[in-house]
Amino acid sequence: MILTLCIVFSIMAFLTWAKLNSLKKHDETLYRFCDVRRKMMQYLRNNYETISKNDYHNLRKSLDLLNNNIHYFDIYKTHIFNLSFLMGIFKAAKENLNEVNKLQDVNNQEIKSLISSFEKAFLIAFFRFTPWLKTRLCIGFFVFVLSLIGRASQSLSRKTASKVKNAISTIQMIEDRKLSYSM
Repeated sequence: MILTLCIVFSIMAFLTWAKLNSLKKHDETLYRFCDVRRKMMQYLRNNYETISKNDYHNLRKSLDLLNNNIHYFDIYKTHIFNLSFLMGIFKAAKENLNEVNKLQDVNNQEIKSLISSFEKAFLIAFFRFTPWLKTRLCIGFFVFVLSLIGRASQSLSRKTASKVKNAISTIQMIEDRKLSYSM
């Protein structure tokens, strides 16, 4: 009876810890996005008179992308920040890549740092919410190494087989000569 209770409480404690850890990960990532948005909006409020139209357009576009990430965070954390779904989203979003590439023409260093902090937050969210990413990368690397070893061993075995064939044919030729001399 006591053992059963200990097992049940251990399972409940583990599930509670896992849920709290999941909430902590969610909150930290969302806070990072909100912090970048706060900095972008503060920069716009403080420098609205001195900012160029191109820089304003780029910052505003980045801010719109960031607002979408924050607004749809619960959907994005399981789809966009997930490696399994990301490739399909990239294929569907080819037309938006031109707009993202235009964001690189920023002249102001502060705006560049704000946009790079948004990119960094997005990358961190991607790594935090892609399930089994480290395991997938390790397994992929292991499979790659095994395929290299397989190719090398296949090449080595072909060379060895050709050497063995040459040795056998040489031995047969020598034996044929011995037989022809002995007769």
